[in-house]
Amino acid sequence: MKLRYLFIAAPVALALACGGSSPQSSTSGSEGAVNVLITDAPSEAWADIGVIIRSVALVPVGQSVSAAVQVYDGSKDTQQFNLAQMDNLAELLNTATVKAGTYDRVIIKVDGNPANVTLAPSLDANGNPQNPIPTSQIVVNGTRDANGWVTVPTITLQANLQVVSGQPTAVQLDFDLASPLFVVTHDLPNGTTFYVLNFVVRHKPHGTLDRLILRQHEGQVTGVASDGSSMTVHTLHGADLTLFADNVNDTLFYNLDQSTVTVNPSKTIPSDLVKNDWVKVTARFQDDGSLWLVRVWYSADESKLPTYTPEGHVVRVNTANGTLTVLNDQGRPVVIGVDASTEYFFQGGTQPIGQGTSFLANLARNFKVAVTSDPLSNPHLAKEIDIQHAVYGGDFLSADATQFAYDQVLWGAQVIETVNYDPSFSWWNFAYPGDAVGSANDPGHAEFIAKATAASTDLVAHGESTLTWSSGGANPWSAVNAIFLPAEISILAQKVSTAYANGTMTVHYNYFRPDGTQVPTDLVVNLDTTTGSQPIVAEYTRFTNGVTVTFLPLSEWGAKLTVGTVVRVYGTPKGDGTLDAYVVNIFD
Repeated sequence: MKLRYLFIAAPVALALACGGSSPQSSTSGSEGAVNVLITDAPSEAWADIGVIIRSVALVPVGQSVSAAVQVYDGSKDTQQFNLAQMDNLAELLNTATVKAGTYDRVIIKVDGNPANVTLAPSLDANGNPQNPIPTSQIVVNGTRDANGWVTVPTITLQANLQVVSGQPTAVQLDFDLASPLFVVTHDLPNGTTFYVLNFVVRHKPHGTLDRLILRQHEGQVTGVASDGSSMTVHTLHGADLTLFADNVNDTLFYNLDQSTVTVNPSKTIPSDLVKNDWVKVTARFQDDGSLWLVRVWYSADESKLPTYTPEGHVVRVNTANGTLTVLNDQGRPVVIGVDASTEYFFQGGTQPIGQGTSFLANLARNFKVAVTSDPLSNPHLAKEIDIQHAVYGGDFLSADATQFAYDQVLWGAQVIETVNYDPSFSWWNFAYPGDAVGSANDPGHAEFIAKATAASTDLVAHGESTLTWSSGGANPWSAVNAIFLPAEISILAQKVSTAYANGTMTVHYNYFRPDGTQVPTDLVVNLDTTTGSQPIVAEYTRFTNGVTVTFLPLSEWGAKLTVGTVVRVYGTPKGDGTLDAYVVNIFD
């Protein structure tokens, strides 16, 4: 069977960091600067999952949540964050100053008012945008406070966050859009479909700040240093950022008030960029936590800021026409042309990895790019394309000791993407990066090959790989990892045919073969009972105007997962013809 799955990118999500001069104990009264960022993994099902984040707070070790220290205040924010655009890109929310010390939990509040949530499905089969889901059909699960805000269940950090005055640090959390729980559809008897949002957030280890790739920021200049070394910007989300000109490699400045817009490389802020100007900027962290500007577009007129520099997922690469289609912040497609002078970069590098129309063939659907194009060109013509995140994914088609391939159907045609193993290659089941298996522990990638080529030809595994540019040869991209993704086993609901007992159950459903015929199928589903590795079992109960959601502990699985129970099971093939469950949703 080909499992229906949610295509994601290797996730990173929320990072908090601090910097300063020298470590001091928490009893000294010293403070550290905490940079609050958010990023996430997208779902192929959605072009826009827009939410307003109202608050982020850190909880000191050994203290109750009432002692939480707020590091981001979005109480007055009117701007949504499109979570579907934030895979492997960090959105800097704020820089806060907090007391030095040790923190072990994070509390996040989001706006639970459906009117402040956007759910826009991905493009249809013809590449056209689809209408957003009406707010009357959106349910945000969770208990609301007097403001209508929903508190995400407290996130416990895998490793405590040490805030000191002299060392930058980071903590990473995932808004897990790829979880089958994040958006669950539920049909009522009257024919109405509700879309239930469950904010699934978890902590993961994080690398150094200078490895983060930040999204573009837009806002108004509140001040420029007298020596031109830096400027402060008040962003659309209400943050106040200090941004430094790159005094080593130059920052690229574009004055949009000029009759002819040309690039001005400079190690200082230009004299014609002044207080109250509107800017759109790209910036990168340095290892000391400071933000250095890469590109700056500026104007006295906010409407001139570049909508012609889309930053988002590639949804189509058309080599015949020399174009690529990129989703913007609102999940709308923007068609970009390339020509012989177009230069391509990888993750903000200073040296191009390619040029011209022929190189376009090295880009693929779901790559994340930032495009710099001529503001006067129509259609938009790319001057530079920065590949911020490269990814292949789909059904595993084949795998051996030297390479493996993905198979998917895009725009009505089969697309096969073959990739070599990077020397650092590792793989894991989605949500368990701590259990990554590297080549040293898996000689010849034998265990990976077994999972990627499951025992049953009907049970096809799905996955995704983050790529690195290796250049040359038939496969210029190498896979840094492979992640086996949770998948729904059928577009039709399933029924439990053998009740749950001792970690397994059997479900029955009709499997659709490619020719459209339905085949009655029984599948053994494994439910891991190990603490920390258990699948999520959730019960959805309908009432007149909505749905309630109850998460069930292991002690209730046997009573709920009985013969005839209607379920939707998500999981990954084990390699022996059975499925390891990731989420089991129970419906009344």
